[in-house]
Amino acid sequence: MKKILPFLVAFLISFSSLAQTSKAYPKEGLTSFMEEFIKKFDYKKPDDFPKSISEIKFKVKFNVESDGSFSEIEVVDDDFNFQNDVVRVFNEMPFWQAAVFEGKPVRASFTLPITIRLHSKSSEENFFKTEEEITNYKKILKTNKIELENFEFNCNCVLTKTSSGKIYEIEEFTFVTPDNYAFYSIGIGSAVSKDISYYIDFIKEKPEMYNGTYKEIQYKNRKAIETELNISDNSYTYYYRTIFFIEGDYLIGLNVISFNKQVMNLTYEDLLENFKLKK
Repeated sequence: MKKILPFLVAFLISFSSLAQTSKAYPKEGLTSFMEEFIKKFDYKKPDDFPKSISEIKFKVKFNVESDGSFSEIEVVDDDFNFQNDVVRVFNEMPFWQAAVFEGKPVRASFTLPITIRLHSKSSEENFFKTEEEITNYKKILKTNKIELENFEFNCNCVLTKTSSGKIYEIEEFTFVTPDNYAFYSIGIGSAVSKDISYYIDFIKEKPEMYNGTYKEIQYKNRKAIETELNISDNSYTYYYRTIFFIEGDYLIGLNVISFNKQVMNLTYEDLLENFKLKK
């Protein structure tokens, strides 16, 4: 049973760091970069904004130079005159990993969407209030077509990390949405057993690791396990929903995480509907 422990744990807790690619990215990972940015950013106190405004959204356009430094920083949709403070924060942030072209670091342009929530919402409260908002969100989920060697699916996300476990023959892919509303993890590992009940038994025997719920379901004519877990920190509760199924010699795991339960469920259900395994 121990062989699948890292596989399950990876799906439950890992999604924050970025793989180095040919594009420019924060060395510490985009999630850590954003958290530090928000800490340093001197936006007005929430009480200074109307209650009708629950969040502020704007974009920062900038260049990442070949040494990883920032230049030509510009705030787009700057309704609250944040330009000067955004420049100040960027000057205090660590340099990025520069983009690489033909083996050499190069200058690259980048646009970073920023969302700051002013008035906290219950993570149990529906994020989308109307059917129209739900329909529009589902359309957004079709923004990008992700095509990798073993699988493909549509999402409003980009690949941010790949990792492999040589001992357990696991390959995991992590995707993040630009607004950080949802995270995806997709894992492909060697199936220790061809019987899905083997993995159900493992979950039953590890309540201290998996303090959530599970059930057996049918997924595209396959037997599968679906698990749900909530993890709370000082600010938010994060909702996890994962499905494991066996395809040939592989154990496949699809996982979605969000700070809002409705967002998580909509995103997860869309992933299950359009995910296609090539292998």
